[in-house]
Amino acid sequence: MKQKIRKEFLEKRKSLSQTQVVEYSNNISKNLRELKEFKNSNTVLYYVSFNNEVDTINLIKESLNQNKKVIIPKIVNNDLELFEIKSLDNLKKNQFHILEPANGKLIADYSIIDLVIVPGVVFDLNGHRIGFGKGYYDKFLKKIKCLKVGLAYDFQIKEKIPSEDHDIPMDIIISQTRTIRPHIINGRLIAQKVYSELKNEISLLKIKPKLAVILIGENPASKIYVSIKEKKCKEVGIISKIYKFEKDISQSIVIDLIQELNANKNISGILVQLPLPKHLDEDIIINTIDNLKDVDCLTNHNIGKLFSKNPYLQPCTPKGIIKLLDSNNVEIEGKNAVVIGKSNIVGKPIALMLLNKNATVTICHSKTKNLPEITKKADILVVAIGKPLFIAKEMIKENAIVIDVGTTLVDGKLKGDVDFNNVKNKCSLITPVPGGVGPMTVAMLMKNTLLCYKKKLVNKNDK
Repeated sequence: MKQKIRKEFLEKRKSLSQTQVVEYSNNISKNLRELKEFKNSNTVLYYVSFNNEVDTINLIKESLNQNKKVIIPKIVNNDLELFEIKSLDNLKKNQFHILEPANGKLIADYSIIDLVIVPGVVFDLNGHRIGFGKGYYDKFLKKIKCLKVGLAYDFQIKEKIPSEDHDIPMDIIISQTRTIRPHIINGRLIAQKVYSELKNEISLLKIKPKLAVILIGENPASKIYVSIKEKKCKEVGIISKIYKFEKDISQSIVIDLIQELNANKNISGILVQLPLPKHLDEDIIINTIDNLKDVDCLTNHNIGKLFSKNPYLQPCTPKGIIKLLDSNNVEIEGKNAVVIGKSNIVGKPIALMLLNKNATVTICHSKTKNLPEITKKADILVVAIGKPLFIAKEMIKENAIVIDVGTTLVDGKLKGDVDFNNVKNKCSLITPVPGGVGPMTVAMLMKNTLLCYKKKLVNKNDK
């Protein structure tokens, strides 16, 4: 199927006159130059165009003249290596007749790259791309955690093309007449930007923030979540300490530990991994946590603070949802927002946070009548009910923004509360599962830990 599409679009490209190619390429370059993310970039990785793709050579030359750091890939042993070049003279054709570095400085730290410029034969509105070759360039994109910008002529953009597991969608597609931001929200990319900012800030601190995590029992999902949190703490420079207990631990021992951690000046934040075994009172245990160390923002005091316009802490998942919307330039004010689910962790707090941003908010739950009639009026729909594929295409309005918080394991695969494949083409923006809200929850936990650390310093200085 891909070969057939590739052939079809290569034939279309051949029909362009040289005058059209120059005109279109100039317009594409102009649109790229006007892109805020490109203007602010210092280091750009260019995939060099091949055959009938949009020409990137002039863009590379222009970036070099602007003293941007220009990086070009080279095929080495069925993979890519990256090299910084100082001149177009550094480039030579390889066995596939693609220009690549003959020499230059080898780049091992991919985190310095601000964005990747990627031409292609065909793109679709979800950001997927068909290029040339054996997929070396496509597979390598998985290793690059930064903004990915596709370049295409207008006719090279289809509504939908087939994709493979190794395909990494573009975050932005630029043609001669438009700039398209594909409507699938990339939570992993946005989370990675948060981690990068946190890592830079924490690296400047002499004393590092410290997070205490309490894990009770052998719940497989809880163990995985705690492992992820531990890994991300290490990545950004937060010290983490995991306190593990058997599932039959007494409540008094857990409370004693929390009180000890509350009194420990070296501990910035405390997290109790939920759910807890049934014999433990979740409400009592959570509310034992010092409000200034409550990184999950679950104590009654901190939840109550959400009724103020500027609470110091916000629950991690709702905070991540707001960050996703802000990162995609969603204007929340004046929108009709519908939240399905009334949990203390997601439903109620996200409703309050949307209200604080001047949305008109409706909360729905299992007892709500005529649910589809309500959801079809939503400009922004947030779903957090734990019922896989519950939201059907008929339940949303055209161009709605859909945020799927649900995660349920179905036949070994994570499924959200939204029937993603059938709903996505009706939305202006939608989060996938996995890769949407989930990564943001952990990123916001790291952010809250740093905020608790800062608050402790402020209180110490006030004294």
